[in-house]
Amino acid sequence: MPFGHFTVSDLVLANSDGQVVEGRHHVNQAGSIVHAQVHAARPDVVAVAHVGDSVDAAAWWFLSLERSCQVQLTARAAGRPVLIEHRQAAAIREQSAATWRGGSTASRCGG
Repeated sequence: MPFGHFTVSDLVLANSDGQVVEGRHHVNQAGSIVHAQVHAARPDVVAVAHVGDSVDAAAWWFLSLERSCQVQLTARAAGRPVLIEHRQAAAIREQSAATWRGGSTASRCGG
């Protein structure tokens, strides 16, 4: 299921043994081992999520999030933020997410 279609009811809370504590879906036991190790190594991490249905998609979303965080930190360092209209924000979202929804970011951005 694409990440954009997830709702709260799709999430699962599992304990360190991979047993579902809350939620209606099963847990991939191999994946739960990785999650447990992340939480053991980093107790400050409150959640681990799988994003995308391939390594390429997960890497793309991770890098997109990293770039977004860098932009936000740069904007905050520059001083008082200037809010943009919802219409502009929606257009930017559509352009940046086009690659993994079947479109080409370059073609949608005029490149």
